[in-house]
Amino acid sequence: MSKIEKKEVAKLKSDIKSDIKSVYENYLSVSGWDVPENDENASARLILDAIKEAVKEIEESL
Repeated sequence: MSKIEKKEVAKLKSDIKSDIKSVYENYLSVSGWDVPENDENASARLILDAIKEAVKEIEESL
């Protein structure tokens, strides 16, 4: 892998992590709007489980 490729992969990794964090935070905030008495920790775990499931499905499709 060339230096340019390594640099691009590093940038993509950073962008992907940022995007996933944004998705997580977005769904967490929406869950709070939908259910005001919501248990934020329980919601966070459910959202993370859904993200993990999506990643697993992508891995299995490779």
